[in-house]
Amino acid sequence: MSPHSGPERPAPDGRPAPDPLQPAPAHTAHDSSALDQILGAMRVGLHVLFAFLLLFGAVATLGGLGRLGGLGPATERSGAALMLALCTTLAATYLAGTLWEKRFTQRHTPRDPSPYRLPWLGLVLAQWLGLLLLSHHFLWLLFPLAFLIWHLVPTDAWGFAVVLLTWGLGVSLPLALPRAGGPLLSTAPEWGLGGVLGPFLGVAFASACYFAYRALHREAAHHRRVAEELAATQEQLLFAENQAGRLAERERLSREIHDTLAQGFNSIVLFSRACEKNLRAVGAGTGSTVAGGAGSRGGAGSGRSAAADGAQDAARLDAARLATAREQLRTIEAVATENLTEARQLVAGGAPQTRNLSRALTDLGARLTQRHGLPVEIIAPEHTTQALPVEVASALLRVAQEALTNTVRHAHATQARVTLSAWDKDLTLDIFDDGTGFDPTATQGYGLPGIRSRLREIGGTLTIDSSPHGTVVTARVPWEQS
Repeated sequence: MSPHSGPERPAPDGRPAPDPLQPAPAHTAHDSSALDQILGAMRVGLHVLFAFLLLFGAVATLGGLGRLGGLGPATERSGAALMLALCTTLAATYLAGTLWEKRFTQRHTPRDPSPYRLPWLGLVLAQWLGLLLLSHHFLWLLFPLAFLIWHLVPTDAWGFAVVLLTWGLGVSLPLALPRAGGPLLSTAPEWGLGGVLGPFLGVAFASACYFAYRALHREAAHHRRVAEELAATQEQLLFAENQAGRLAERERLSREIHDTLAQGFNSIVLFSRACEKNLRAVGAGTGSTVAGGAGSRGGAGSGRSAAADGAQDAARLDAARLATAREQLRTIEAVATENLTEARQLVAGGAPQTRNLSRALTDLGARLTQRHGLPVEIIAPEHTTQALPVEVASALLRVAQEALTNTVRHAHATQARVTLSAWDKDLTLDIFDDGTGFDPTATQGYGLPGIRSRLREIGGTLTIDSSPHGTVVTARVPWEQS
């Protein structure tokens, strides 16, 4: 298996630790920190060290041929060929595992090399031991191999045991046969303190490097997790902000549609029903009047005179109904035209804006009086609203529209009054009617909640005082006259 692959030992927090010798996943490579760069350099250094020591052992062994006693040229040639074959096989095994792991990490292959990590390590160690039987110069490979053993063996306890066993074999095996007194292609090392302690210190140093590497890797993995969690949190915050923006825009459109188009459509429905009622009544009285006159035909000329008078009355009544129906149709056309204009403004991305609140309130009262017959008194001095911000004027106009619409539809009032008053630090809009009143806490729909929301956006408040004898709706917004 690749030297980058290995069992994932549990991290201190109980989660599987990332593979210390495995490069960072491809999707986080662009976020590599200084720690990631250090770890990458250490991985490359491990591979370079392994290749260098393997090449060094081969060159040192070949350079020592001819100085060995007791070996003929044929034996040296066959031994050298065997050594070169084992070096090539070991290099190919090491390289194949490395490339397989790298391709899997970069998602170029779906085959996971992890199940083959221990067989791969065993194959690498077996080939190294074969080289060690040929020449003690390959003992130096013990240092990178110790690093790999610590990484690939499942637990630290087993890693310690395997590293200790490998060190013992590496020190003692060059003294074994087949050539009496030492390896086949090199002189036997001396049994001394240096020959034992040197490899031991090298293995200890390699082990220390591995544990330092693992600590750095866990730190880098922790930083990556924190960065990924931060990125996920930022993405969630962005999603929440987008959701809040969509909800706010939906609420704004709902308010605008309710305060403009919906009220206009409601007026169109009411006037169209009234117009239909008048048109149905046209001519209905004529037949009954003529029938009444015919029934009294036996009563001489007085019957004919009564019939003629009845027909004239019916004609005048029909003419009045037709005039009323025409007026209602004109009102329907006017309301539909206003709705069309407001709809185009909404489609264009904005709400109808009010720049002259006094004039807008006066026009509103006149329309309600003309269309519904409700006398509406408007008290809104021009000088009070001249410097009023557009958003404040628009919000107050919507409050007046909603309150007066409710008066027309539900209050059965005989009069209404709208008063705009400027005080020291605020502005109040009072809408009064003498209708039957309502329960403000029992209302549903977009009306009152919508205007409350509008006023909150500009720092205002809404209060409602209602009784069976009338209702007063008061909107108060902060504003100081300059």
